[in-house]
Amino acid sequence: MSLRAELIGTNGALPAFALLLPDGWTSGTGDLGEMHDAVEASLVALPATSRAAVRSSLRILLEDAAERATRAEIIRVFTQSDVSADSYVPMSIVASWLRSPSSRSIQDLGAQLIRTRKAGLLDPDGTILRWTEDGKVPVDDGTVEVHGINYMLAVPGHPAVGLVLRTSILRGADGVAVDDEPMAAMTMLSDSIVSTVRWRRDA
Repeated sequence: MSLRAELIGTNGALPAFALLLPDGWTSGTGDLGEMHDAVEASLVALPATSRAAVRSSLRILLEDAAERATRAEIIRVFTQSDVSADSYVPMSIVASWLRSPSSRSIQDLGAQLIRTRKAGLLDPDGTILRWTEDGKVPVDDGTVEVHGINYMLAVPGHPAVGLVLRTSILRGADGVAVDDEPMAAMTMLSDSIVSTVRWRRDA
């Protein structure tokens, strides 16, 4: 698996950042309609027998992203778009700005997350806070279980703003759960991608 840099330019005063994405991954704006179009375009290359299952998984993850986008200042949605059915993993990553309420610093908010959500540090330098939360997403014929991994970074020069990346992983549906081994592999992939985040040097 090779990696490629993805520079995320932003509007206004907040700085741009970059991260590395594996081959076959793409990013789109917060317009989830755009992401649905990209997903549909990529599905054409898959066998018809695999297409329905992949479409269903991606739809669930994008719906989860959409629900969270209503509560966040979404920047980018990252999903797979050009992979074989064998290489597909049911996960997506959403990046958004988090503005600390009441002018509290992001460090204060991070301390609260450590106390209340058992957040911990992802990287040795202590720049990325990480915590998990599981939830259920309603679908037409029931609900599916989604494992969420959240990450928060302080934005340079903006003490009351954080960059949040949320990974949504399809954990189970219809009483069938994803095995521990693939869950661990997807968790490792998520941590690896987020650990590559770097702020633009002139920020």
